[in-house]
Amino acid sequence: MEEPSVLDWVKEKLAFWRQHRPSEQTQVQMEMDELFEDEPVEPVVKVVANTVDVEPRLLHLEKTLKIPYRLPWRAYLAVILGLVGQRMLAPETRNLGVGLTLYGVGVAFLIWGLFIKEWHLNQLPENLDEVLPHKFRRGLFLVAMGLLVVAFVVLGGNQFNFINLVLWLLAILYVVLTFAEFKTFANFRQRFSGVISRIRLPWKIQIDGFTFLFILALIISIFFRLYQLNQVPAEMISDHAEKLLDTGDVLNGQFSIFFPRNTGREAFQLYWTALVSLIFGTGLTFTSLKIGTAIAGLFTLPFIYLIGKEMGSKWGGLAGMLFGGVAYWPNVITRIGLRFTYYAAFTAPALYFFIRGLRRSNRNDMIWAGIFLGIGLHGYTPMRIVPFLIVIMAIIYALSKIDPSRWLKTSKQVGIVTLVSVAVALPLLRFASQYPELVAMRAFSRLGDINNPLPGSAIMIFLQNFWKSSTMYFWSNGDIWPHSLPNYPALDSVMAVFYMFGCVILIARFIRKRMWQDLSLLISVPLLMMPSILSLAYPAENPSLNRTSAAFIPVVLIAGLAFESFIRAIYQPLNGARGKWLSIATAGILITMMLGQNFNLVFDKYARQYQLSAWNTSEIGGLIRQFADTVGSRDTAYVVGYPYWVDTRLVAYNAGFPGKDFAIWPEQYDLTLEQTGAKLFILYSLDTEGLSKLAAMYPMGAASYHQSVVEGKDFYVFFVPPEGTAQP
Repeated sequence: MEEPSVLDWVKEKLAFWRQHRPSEQTQVQMEMDELFEDEPVEPVVKVVANTVDVEPRLLHLEKTLKIPYRLPWRAYLAVILGLVGQRMLAPETRNLGVGLTLYGVGVAFLIWGLFIKEWHLNQLPENLDEVLPHKFRRGLFLVAMGLLVVAFVVLGGNQFNFINLVLWLLAILYVVLTFAEFKTFANFRQRFSGVISRIRLPWKIQIDGFTFLFILALIISIFFRLYQLNQVPAEMISDHAEKLLDTGDVLNGQFSIFFPRNTGREAFQLYWTALVSLIFGTGLTFTSLKIGTAIAGLFTLPFIYLIGKEMGSKWGGLAGMLFGGVAYWPNVITRIGLRFTYYAAFTAPALYFFIRGLRRSNRNDMIWAGIFLGIGLHGYTPMRIVPFLIVIMAIIYALSKIDPSRWLKTSKQVGIVTLVSVAVALPLLRFASQYPELVAMRAFSRLGDINNPLPGSAIMIFLQNFWKSSTMYFWSNGDIWPHSLPNYPALDSVMAVFYMFGCVILIARFIRKRMWQDLSLLISVPLLMMPSILSLAYPAENPSLNRTSAAFIPVVLIAGLAFESFIRAIYQPLNGARGKWLSIATAGILITMMLGQNFNLVFDKYARQYQLSAWNTSEIGGLIRQFADTVGSRDTAYVVGYPYWVDTRLVAYNAGFPGKDFAIWPEQYDLTLEQTGAKLFILYSLDTEGLSKLAAMYPMGAASYHQSVVEGKDFYVFFVPPEGTAQP
């Protein structure tokens, strides 16, 4: 009997109404459908073709066969209704009833599409066990423990020095060497030889479609993060003065482990900013702070892509990386130049290596997870929630399969992460052992403060905070103007819709397959928002984009996975060019909408409202600099104090005189009489009393009203010429 062709198999699949005995290829396809039920058509057909050894005929089939295209209209309706519904939740057109109704109908169409498998996620990758031997080097472990103890002792005093720094780094090295898995030299030499053998001249660079889009996504992300970095935002706030003062201490040789100024700061940003200021020659400026956080923000993005790959979809990871690169939320968090972005910058690699290490049972991944977790603890206080997330993800992984050995293996992996992170965070732990109240102040002052009793039931405040944070992606991200647009959703319309749909899809897949990756990704969102949710003593500070900044990692990844699955549902391989071009057009329209919305949110709305809210210290600083460089000096320029006006330390930084404070109060005017030479006084536009007192003291002085380029930021300038100095 002649062997059936692949074309016979396809005809058999299309003629589903016929009753007959399945052919060999059909039987294989039935088995493959069961195994790869969540995969697109093309990979499944190729698997069948390889199984029955008919690849040549399949290649011909893909070029000649026409399978009727089925428009995924349920998926389209779901997205369109979601976009219109999200638009109705925006501040400009806010209508809660209509928005929720449209969202609800859109979700209903999504669930319908999921039920008939019109829209689904890729298959998750299988768990793997690396072939490398798991060695525990007892001798190195004992040395590591000894070094940790000694380093812990000598790190007292809140100062780094040559001895304790070397001992600390040696302790980290020996902890890593205790658990690290090394490939044999022969294996390394074989790999190296393989790389060398593939190098031929002249070099030919070949870039496939995915690589091209990956590079394009990075370029777009870099543009969004660096465009107008000097101008948006335009001014510093008081927190920046504290950061620059601490950074100045580092540059002046004060190498603190923890910086206690202004309720305390972890050290990473201050050392990083000092390094940036030296490398780029930007000095103690707002620009140095921004460059440091911009680099950290860009560092986060590739790890979002890599986590997406671990979730079984490089395209979903690519979409998540692009979303994270252009989204208004992480963009303003990066641009503000404060520590907020370091929460995400170290959470992303820690989660990637931990998830990868669980799936591959690889110790080296756990070591890297511990390193990034430990560094992150030196970055921003909310990072302290990440160890809890690591433990919970490990428990979810261990529970995903009934196997006692899995619990033991997982416990060992978590132990490695813990020990490595403790070694890296050892200086901070040492300081915390000496001054626990300083390290805990920021976190526990929000959780509960004896000076500010809880304004109600702790449980009710927690639930209300949880709800507000969970809905901030669609409704309101709070009203803290330095790092958000007050009362705007945290996500643009496109990302908000796909984040909502992504959550629904992940929940549906978890209910169906009980995969630990799905639950881990979903639960990471509320856990990474806990530093904001747990602001029980000050519930008005919740939601906040700064204390939840690492939550954008799983949020944009969930949105990216849903976006990729939607586009794949449109594409439908083996259906000719129609699905291909329709999917490209749809993706292009949605991405263009997303780029336009986020560009408008950051460079128009946020830039404008920030400039209207912040004081124009750069304008005042520029005027003082001009005075000092011409007729006067830095020591005869003053900014007259007035309640809730400019931070005079920021004026000094903007004038190019870091560390100086130009503040003077009216009752201190007499101190200026002893100085000769020209004098300059800057006064708030409402301080007519202070101006009158100056005019009486310096009758030769001249007052002028300076109209600022920013509405509502005008001020008076009172100039005293050298010969106008009065005598007491």
